[in-house]
Amino acid sequence: MAAQVKQAPLDTARQTIQVAGSARPGETAIYRHPYSKPDLSVDDGSGVQTLYENFQYGVKSYPDSTLIGYRPFNIQTGKHENYYTWQTFREVNERVTNLGSGLLQLQSTLSSDSVRRGGWNLGLYSGNRPSWFVAEQACNAYSLVSVALYDTLGPKAAEYIVNHAEIPIIVAAGDKLPLLLASAEAMPSLKIIISMDPLDAPLSSLPPGYADTRSLLNAWSKRAGIQILEFSEVEALGQKNPHVHIPPSPKDICTLCYTSGTTGNPKGVMSTHENYISSSMSAGFTFDVKPSDVHISYLPLAHCMERCSQAMMLRMGASIGFHSGDIADLMEDIAILRPTIFPSVPRLFNRIYDRLTAATIHAPGLKGALFRKAYAAKRESMLSGAGPEHAVYDRLLFSKVRAVLGGRVRSMLTGSAPIGPDVLEFMRVAFSCPVYEGYGQTENAAACTVTMAEDYNTGRVGAPFRCNEVKLVDVPDMQYHATDKPCPRGEIMVRGTNVFVGYYKEPEKTAEALGEDGWLRTGDIGRINTDGSISIIDRKKNIFKLAQGEYVAPEKIENVYKLSPLVENIYVHGDSLESSLVGVISPDPEEFIPWVHRFLGTSSISMADSLQDSRVRQAVLKELNKSARAGKLRGFEFIKAVHLVADAFSVDNGTMTPTLKIKRNECAKLYRANIDEMYAVLKNPSPKL
Repeated sequence: MAAQVKQAPLDTARQTIQVAGSARPGETAIYRHPYSKPDLSVDDGSGVQTLYENFQYGVKSYPDSTLIGYRPFNIQTGKHENYYTWQTFREVNERVTNLGSGLLQLQSTLSSDSVRRGGWNLGLYSGNRPSWFVAEQACNAYSLVSVALYDTLGPKAAEYIVNHAEIPIIVAAGDKLPLLLASAEAMPSLKIIISMDPLDAPLSSLPPGYADTRSLLNAWSKRAGIQILEFSEVEALGQKNPHVHIPPSPKDICTLCYTSGTTGNPKGVMSTHENYISSSMSAGFTFDVKPSDVHISYLPLAHCMERCSQAMMLRMGASIGFHSGDIADLMEDIAILRPTIFPSVPRLFNRIYDRLTAATIHAPGLKGALFRKAYAAKRESMLSGAGPEHAVYDRLLFSKVRAVLGGRVRSMLTGSAPIGPDVLEFMRVAFSCPVYEGYGQTENAAACTVTMAEDYNTGRVGAPFRCNEVKLVDVPDMQYHATDKPCPRGEIMVRGTNVFVGYYKEPEKTAEALGEDGWLRTGDIGRINTDGSISIIDRKKNIFKLAQGEYVAPEKIENVYKLSPLVENIYVHGDSLESSLVGVISPDPEEFIPWVHRFLGTSSISMADSLQDSRVRQAVLKELNKSARAGKLRGFEFIKAVHLVADAFSVDNGTMTPTLKIKRNECAKLYRANIDEMYAVLKNPSPKL
C-alpha cells in the first residue's frame, strides 16, 4: 500500500517560493513549490519511477481490488446494461502479459530483430475502453512506445500519424477497420491491425457506431497485405508464447502524443516515463486519492490529461470505470457508476451549471428563494475558510444537486481552458467538495500547476507542481513585463522532470519550444499573484495586429465570449488590414432558442430562420457585449459584428482539432465570404447586421 508522504498544509498566502538570486533582466525570479526538492524529483513513498512500476505497484498492493469496469452491451436490447462489470488488478495484469507477449510474437514476424526487442511504436485508435487500457499497459510492460490516435480522427490525419510514426501494428476499434483498410496502400509501414471487436459478430451484436461484419469484409477484400486479428486472438497467442516483461527505464520514451495542431500537421510529443510519473505523482499530493475512489474515464485517452489521471489511480489502488462510448449517455453512466472523482472541462461544467442553476438558484417562486438563501449561507461559510458544508441545507436541498453526478463525488478537476468564476464557485458550493483548476500542456505531461483545496479564489491555476519550476519572461509587444506592479506579468516558462524531450523527427520545432537550458515556452501569458499563485491572463500564440496597431490574442477573447450561455462555440477573426474584430458563432440550441422566442415574443420562428434574422444578430451582439465587459475586455477586443451558424465547428468539417480547439486557418477559409460581408457592412452601416 502506498506510503503517501504527509507534509504540513501549505499557507494559501504563500503558495510559492522564489529561488534566491535567480532573477535576470527581462525575467522574474524562478518560482517553485515550497516542498520541491533541489533536483525537482518527486517520491510519494512508493519508489515508483516508471509507468510500468506504477502499474506493478498497484498489482502488488491491491491484487484483488477492482481496477477497470465497463457496462456490457446487450445484443437483444441493443443497449448497455445498467451495471458495471469489473476486472481486478491481478486479472488485468494477466491480460497485459498475454497481450504484450502476443505483440512481441507478431512483431517478430515483421522484423529480423530479436523477439525481445522493445522500442517500436504501437498505434492505439479507439475511444476509451478496457482494451485501450490493457494495450497501453502492455506497451509499458514490454518497453514499447504507444502512439494514440484520437477516436475522432479522419482518414487523412490517421494516415499522417501512422506514416510519421512508422507504425507497424495498430490496435483499433472495429469501426476504424474500414478506414484503415481503405488507406492501406498509403500507409506502407502498417502490416497488422488488431481489432478490439469480434470480426465474425452478427450485425446486431455490436453497439451503435461499430462496424459490422459485411463492411469489414468488403473493405478487407479491396486491400491486400494487411493481416487482421482479433484482440482476443493476440491475447491467446501470448498466453501460448509467454515472454518475460522488459521493464523500461525512467528516461525511455513511453508515448508519442500527437498534438492536435490548429495549423499544419500535428506534432508528435515525445514523453518519457519520468515525465508522466513526475506529473501524476505531483498531482497525487494534491488529490489524495484513496483505494476506495472511483474514477470515470470519458475524457479522451489519446490526450495526456486522462492518462495522467489514470496513472494516479493505479498507484493508489482506485477503480476506473469506462463510459459506454456515447457522450450523450455520459450522465447515465455517471448515475450507474457513482464516481467519487470527476475530472472534466469547462465546456461540460458550463452545461451542468446552466441546468442546475436553472433548477435551483434561478428557479422561480419559493423553491428559488430557498435555494438562494441556502446557497448564500454555504458560500459565506466557504469564503470565510470554514468550508461549504452545511448539515441542514446539504441534506434537504443540495443532496439532490449532488445526485446529478451520482451523489458520491468528493473531488473535481477542471482544465484545458479557463472556467468562469461563477461556474467554479457554484460547483464548489453546490457539491461541497474541492474543485481544482489545473494548467498545463501535452509538452509537460498534462499539467504543471494546480490550485489548493483551501484556496477558494477564482481566476487562478494555483502553484507549480513539485516536479517543475516556473518563471515569467517579458513580452514587450504586448506590454507585459516581469517588473510590472503590483504583480509581475509575462510569458510562462516551465522547466522540470515533467517537461518533454522534443517533437518526434522535428528538431527545428523542438528548438522553438525548448531552450537549451530546458525551459519550455508555453505561449501563455501569466501573472504571479501576491500570494504566489499563477493566473493565465492572455495568449502569446496566434496573436495578430489590427490596423490601428493594437495586438490581439483571439483565443483569450473567445474564452471570454464562451462564458455567455448563448454561445456554444465562437471563432474571432481579425487581421492587420481591419481595425475591428468580427465573430462567427455557433449558438447553444438549448439556451438560444428559448432566448430568441422571448426576445421576439413568438415561438413560431425556427432555429434556421432566427440565425438569419438581423434583429436577432444585433441582440446577440448586445448580449456578447455584456460578457465582454464582465470579462474586462478592452474596447478593440469587442467583436463588432456576428455571423450565426448552426453546427459551425466540428472535427468532421476540419474546423476543430480532436481536442476541440478552433483551427483558425480553416475557419478563415470556410467563412471567408461571411467575414468579408461583415466587414463590408461595418464600413457601410446600412443595412445593419
